[in-house]
Amino acid sequence: MTGKNDYIDLLVAAEERVRDLYVIFSERFSEPENAPEFWQTMARDEEAHAATLRTLSGLVLPPAEVLEARDPFRLTTFIEHLSGIVESSRTGRISIHGAVALANGIEHSLAEKHHRIRTGVSDPLWQDLMDQIQVADQKHLSRLRAFGATVGLCLPENV
Repeated sequence: MTGKNDYIDLLVAAEERVRDLYVIFSERFSEPENAPEFWQTMARDEEAHAATLRTLSGLVLPPAEVLEARDPFRLTTFIEHLSGIVESSRTGRISIHGAVALANGIEHSLAEKHHRIRTGVSDPLWQDLMDQIQVADQKHLSRLRAFGATVGLCLPENV
């Protein structure tokens, strides 16, 4: 990755890793009955987030200093961590409670990163698309909290 949109490219990669994780969860968990559908919906949403971010990369170039103010190293580390989680989830043991708690932590991390990239960029198209992603982030967190309750897991309110 080179150029002004490296950070956006990294955000896309993070969304794709999360999508991959949710696909694995949809294949691994058949209980409760709605679990596969729940995780498939989450995976589709992550793909939609990645597509929106790709649009940002193609249509809007924020000032270089805005992207430089973000810390791609931390995002790179986050992606490496996600890749490890995806691989270990393919073969390792994880409970439905662990999967929901893990997804909740990941979604909170992504929401924070989405907020960072929106802040400080005044382009209206950029802000509109990032607002859409931030609304989707909150829906994901609410959906996870509701699903967690069906398996006896109490997650904190969205922050």
